[in-house]
Amino acid sequence: MASQTMNASANIVLDSVGNRTLVCHDPHKISSNGLWTNENPLNYSTPLLLMQLSLVSLTSMLIDVIIKPLGQSTIVSQIFGGIIFGASLLGHVASVGAVFFPPRGQIIFETFSTFGLMFFLFSVAVKMDPKMMIRPGWKPAILGLSAVFTTLVFSLLLAFALKRYASLDPSVAKPLPVIAAAQCLLSFQNVASVLTELKMIQTDLGRLAVSSAMFCDLIVKVGAVMLPACYMDLKIQESFVLGLMMNVRGLSELVLYNLFLDVEVLKPEAFALCVVSVILVTAITTLLIKLLYDPSSRLTPVRRRTIQHCKRGTELRILVCIHNQENVPAMVNLLEASNATEESPVTVIAVLLIELVGRANPMLIAHQSHRLLQPSSSRSGRIINALRQYELCNEACVTFQSFSSISQFDTMHEDVCRVALDQNTNIIILPFHKQWEIDGSIGSVNRAIQNMNAQVIEKAPCSVAVLVDRTTLRGSRTILNGQSSYHVAVIFIGGADDAESLSYAARMVMHPHVSLTVFRFLFLGSDNMRERKIDNNLIDEIRHVNIGNERFAYQEEIIRDSVGLAASATRLGGSFDLILVGRNHQESPLLEGLGAWIGCPELGVIGDMLAEPDSERTASILVVQQQRLKGKVMKRISKPVVIDQEPFHAT
Repeated sequence: MASQTMNASANIVLDSVGNRTLVCHDPHKISSNGLWTNENPLNYSTPLLLMQLSLVSLTSMLIDVIIKPLGQSTIVSQIFGGIIFGASLLGHVASVGAVFFPPRGQIIFETFSTFGLMFFLFSVAVKMDPKMMIRPGWKPAILGLSAVFTTLVFSLLLAFALKRYASLDPSVAKPLPVIAAAQCLLSFQNVASVLTELKMIQTDLGRLAVSSAMFCDLIVKVGAVMLPACYMDLKIQESFVLGLMMNVRGLSELVLYNLFLDVEVLKPEAFALCVVSVILVTAITTLLIKLLYDPSSRLTPVRRRTIQHCKRGTELRILVCIHNQENVPAMVNLLEASNATEESPVTVIAVLLIELVGRANPMLIAHQSHRLLQPSSSRSGRIINALRQYELCNEACVTFQSFSSISQFDTMHEDVCRVALDQNTNIIILPFHKQWEIDGSIGSVNRAIQNMNAQVIEKAPCSVAVLVDRTTLRGSRTILNGQSSYHVAVIFIGGADDAESLSYAARMVMHPHVSLTVFRFLFLGSDNMRERKIDNNLIDEIRHVNIGNERFAYQEEIIRDSVGLAASATRLGGSFDLILVGRNHQESPLLEGLGAWIGCPELGVIGDMLAEPDSERTASILVVQQQRLKGKVMKRISKPVVIDQEPFHAT
C-alpha cells in the first residue's frame, strides 16, 4: 500500500484501488471558525459535509415537488438528485466538483451515505413480519416463485443471445449475464416503500404484492405474475397491475450495482446504463399503477345500504370504529338505543383502530367469536369484552364480530370501508377526533383520526355517522339493562341526510327506555316543493307509527334566517343525551352564511355548531350522512320509509 503527500496543507493520500485514489481531510481541519476570520469553510471537513448533504437533499426535494404531480415516487427524485451532482452533469464541471465535491470529501460523504442506507434497510427489515416469510400462504408463494424463476430464465436467455448475436461494446456485453441475473431480484423494501407512498399498501393487490415480495426475499415481473394471477381468478387488469407492483426498482438494485462497480464487474458506462434503467422502470411502473388501479372502485356498492331503506324483517348491520377505551360507553349506549329485537335483530361489527408501529406491513385481523367473555389484560381485549357484554345482554337479538385494523392512519380508511363492504353494513359509526374534559373544554385532539374520518365519509359504501362523545359532561350513564332513560332529539331541516338520521331515531324510539323529540325547522319563504313533499311523507309515516307513544314528540318551528336557526339549534344542547342531525342540507336557505365559520367539515354546518366547546352543551352529537353513490347524493324517492314495527295506539 503506497502513501504519499498530495497538497500536504489540506489532504493526505491513503491508498489506491485500481485507478481510483482515496483522499482524506487534514485531521487538523475539521471545523471552521467561519467567514469572519477570512477562512473558507469548505476547506474543512464538517462544513463541507453539511454543504454536500444540504445540496443533494434540497435538490432531491425540489425535484420531488416537480414530479409528484406525475405520479412518481420519492426514489426517482433521489436518484435524479444524485445524477445532477454526479460525474454526468454538474460533477463534470471542474469548478463545481472542486468546490463542493472535492476528492478530500469523498470518503466521509460515502461513509455517511453507507450509514444512511444501512439505517434505511434496518428500519424496513425490523418491521417485517417473519411469519409472512415462512408461511406466506399459497397465493404469494406461487406468485413469488413464478416471478423469480421465470424472470431468471428469460433474462439469462436474452442476455446470452445479445452477447452472441448483437454487436455490443465489450464494457456492456461482459456484465450482461450478471445484470440479467439481477433482474430476478424482487425486493420487499422497494415494493413496500413505493406502495406506502402511493397509499395502496392496504389494498388487496398491495397486500398480495408485499407478501409475495417478502417470500421472494427468503428464497386490502409482469408476464410471469400475470399467468398465475389469472389462474387465481384475478382480472386481467388486476393481474397486470400486480405484476407492475412487483416490478418496481429502488435502493436494493442500486446497492447491488454499486457493489458490482466497486469490484469492477460493471464499468462506469454500464453502471450509468443500469441506473438509468432503474429510473425508467420505476417511473413507468409507478405511473401505470396510479393510472390503471383505483382502490376506491372496489368499494362501490351495487344496491342501497342505508337505514331508511332497510327492508322489513332484515337485520340492521352497524359497523363501529373504536380508537380507545373512552369511545366504548357512548358506542354501547348508541348500540343499545338501536333497539335490537328478535323481529329486527342487530349485527355489530367492531373495527379496532390500532396505529401501525414497528411493522412495515399492515394487517387486518378477524378475531374469533366467543359467546363468553374472555379474560384479557390487553387494551383491545378489554374493548372486545365490553362490546361482547352488550351482545350477552341481548341474546338472540344481537350478533357481534370484531376486527383489528393495524395500519397507518392515512390508509386505515381502506380497511374500514372494505370491512363495511364485505359485511353488508347499513351504517358506519366513527369516533370524533376530539375528547372533552369535565369542565366542557377540549382535552385532546387527534388530527389523524379526523383525516381518517374524512376519508371514510368520502368513500364509505354505506351510510356513515360521526359520534361526538360528551358522556364525560353528563356522567357515564347507560341504558343497558334499563338503568336509566335516554333522551334523543332530531334536528330536521330537510334532505337525504336528515331523512337517514330521522329513520335511525325512529328505530330508537321503539326502545322502552328511549324518548324522542323531532324538531323540524321550516323556512319562512319559498323552497323546493318536491323535497318538501318527500320530507312530509317521511315525517307523516313516523308520526303515524308513533300515535299514542308518550315517548315521542314532534315540534315545528318557522325560521326566518340562519341566525334564528343557530339560536334555536344551540338551545337543545343541554336537554338531551343525544342529538341526531344530517351532515348536509343541499341548497337550504336557512344555512346561508353559516358555512363560512365551519371548523370541522366532516360534521357539516349544524353538527359543527353543536360540537362547539361549551360546558352547558352536554348532549352527544351523531352527525349522519346517507349513502353516496360515487360521491353523489342518490336520487330520493317519494315513497315513505317502511318502519318494521306496529303503530302505537292510544288507550
